[in-house]
Amino acid sequence: MDGVHKVQDQFAEPLQVRPTASKASGVAGKQEAQLAFDGARNTYWGAPRTGKTAKPVPWVTAGFRSPINLTAFTIYAGVAPETPKYVAGPRPAEIELTVITGGEPVIQRFTLKDVPAKQEFKLKVDDARAVQVAVVRTIAPTRSTLTAIAELEFFARR
Repeated sequence: MDGVHKVQDQFAEPLQVRPTASKASGVAGKQEAQLAFDGARNTYWGAPRTGKTAKPVPWVTAGFRSPINLTAFTIYAGVAPETPKYVAGPRPAEIELTVITGGEPVIQRFTLKDVPAKQEFKLKVDDARAVQVAVVRTIAPTRSTLTAIAELEFFARR
């Protein structure tokens, strides 16, 4: 069956899978977790830098309705796609993804480019039930917001 999946991965367009649940380690103002999965790049999830819910390594989690065969994900870092707003706001420089499966979790780190554009990463994990994105390193935190993610998208084999 692995041979069939390899051929499918090479030739079939992956299907975007939207999370059905979201949660975060904390929220800066009204920048709630679901804003990282709302399909818009002019909204964002913001992790607080100070206060009761502030965490040294903030995270946001996406849960799926049923297990998926994850092939890739994209991230739009920062608060906005426009360069002046992007550069002025906080954004992740390095993230760690933990994919929750029916067995052992799969953990991988990714270094992001400091650009206000889509960044795509291959990540092949079968039986993915949820994905937690932890921001390990951030650029330009503000007094109230440690980091911001405008959008996360997940893609699976058809």
